[in-house]
Amino acid sequence: MSPSTFFSFLFTLSLIIISSYAAPPPHAAPPPQKKYEVVCRGDAHCLKVLGSDPRIVAATEWVPLCSYILEMGANYGVKAQTYVKGLYSKYPSSEALKLCVNEDYTYSINSFRSSLGELIEDPMTANYDAKVAGDGPGMCQSALAREKLVIPAINAFNDGIKFFSNVAFEATNYLY
Repeated sequence: MSPSTFFSFLFTLSLIIISSYAAPPPHAAPPPQKKYEVVCRGDAHCLKVLGSDPRIVAATEWVPLCSYILEMGANYGVKAQTYVKGLYSKYPSSEALKLCVNEDYTYSINSFRSSLGELIEDPMTANYDAKVAGDGPGMCQSALAREKLVIPAINAFNDGIKFFSNVAFEATNYLY
């Protein structure tokens, strides 16, 4: 091999080696998702709601993430209960409002809190309690329907509690 051919070969080889390091691999892995993004599975509403809590965004472990979601759910249930208590005080003859306040929302709030207490010792029970926290709004809606009461704010609260129940259930699935 002549010296000029050898140097051409060496030059070409060095360009190939340099370009292979400079270019990203053709199938580069996407950046890892945050835990809450995994739970939301791309749902814009879920990402917005959970993304509003900096603790949730920063969570790198499943137990703290579940804890923060369950706290949000319980707090939202308390907010719904407080709102409906105000309505019930204006309309004390409504059995539906009475059930929503005294039984259905209490059931949901207690289920969120029970799930919170089981995260480490009994993740399967925590998962179950997270799921049944969504039953309270359904019972409340049924009571309202029996009285033919349509109150959009209560419907929205019920949807919110169901949302937190579903998201907490999804998150607690990763504990076991």
